[in-house]
Amino acid sequence: MKKRIALGTAVTLGALVLATSIHAFAADISGDRAKKIALEHAKTKESDLVFSKVEQDYDDRRLVYEVEFVTSGGTEYDYEIEAATGNIVAYDHDAEYYVPAGKEAGVSGTASGSGQISEAEAKKIALDQAGIAESQASHLSVRQDRDDGRTVYEGKFFYNEMEYEFEIDAQTGTILEWDAESIYD
Repeated sequence: MKKRIALGTAVTLGALVLATSIHAFAADISGDRAKKIALEHAKTKESDLVFSKVEQDYDDRRLVYEVEFVTSGGTEYDYEIEAATGNIVAYDHDAEYYVPAGKEAGVSGTASGSGQISEAEAKKIALDQAGIAESQASHLSVRQDRDDGRTVYEGKFFYNEMEYEFEIDAQTGTILEWDAESIYD
């Protein structure tokens, strides 16, 4: 009986050591590499950061890096990067200071003088942010709403196994909220 218990314990410990060894020698990327991937995706240089943090975590039983950083311009980015592959699983940013192309900071309204961007302009801003054409997005929806006392456009679309959600200020075209994550999460 004692030999059986000792043998079972030895087998269990051996399996644990093997599992730990396999994980230790796996080709996971480093935290520094995860940060570099996030910075490249955000088109930001490390020298432009005022804060950054990289932590390992588990999401859906897979090892990921949670990368957070804030630029000197005040934009906050959050990324989730799969440690095994370096793939971006999810990301979002708070782009309070985003100014659409062709607009000057502090100037609101549109060229038409209506004081509010159109739904089509809100779509274009969101699609430009994702770097895709409208024909590439599926299930694109945008609706006007009120949030915190201001008129906004809320929307959502899918592209390349990612789900994008956004909120855009209807007066300025500023992206107030942006979230992109895998459709599998």
